[in-house]
Amino acid sequence: LCLGLGGGALPSWLARAFPSACVHVAELHAELLPIARTYFGLPCTPPGCPEPSHASDISPAFGGGVFVHIGCARELLLRLRVENAQHRRVYSPIFVDVSAPSSDVQFAAPGASLLTDESLAALRALCGNGGMVALNLLLAKCAQPRAGAPQPES
Repeated sequence: LCLGLGGGALPSWLARAFPSACVHVAELHAELLPIARTYFGLPCTPPGCPEPSHASDISPAFGGGVFVHIGCARELLLRLRVENAQHRRVYSPIFVDVSAPSSDVQFAAPGASLLTDESLAALRALCGNGGMVALNLLLAKCAQPRAGAPQPES
């Protein structure tokens, strides 16, 4: 499971390295999908399998491939957690590589909405025991130094 598509390099590599794996990707910006396929080699959905339009379309029945879900990564994550209570699927590793909205003054990636207790609990539930979550964390603004903390040399 990849939260964030970007140019599609990571899902493309996963599909090539693990051809029988179902690589599911959440991407908010639909315009990135044709760019990732045309210029960066993102594989198309396997023949005969429609692009999934919502989380319940995730199914291992079609074998391997890259399936891109257009929409909010957090919403997909929370829907998958609810559906996972019935199906007990494990998504591991889970890669979180999404940029934050420009209004988020604390994080440039992944954005505060994916770092809430609810979102982190969903990540933990979906990756199962022994699973892995890789989080691309990028601070937008450095915190003010604590009083009395050593200051870096100029």
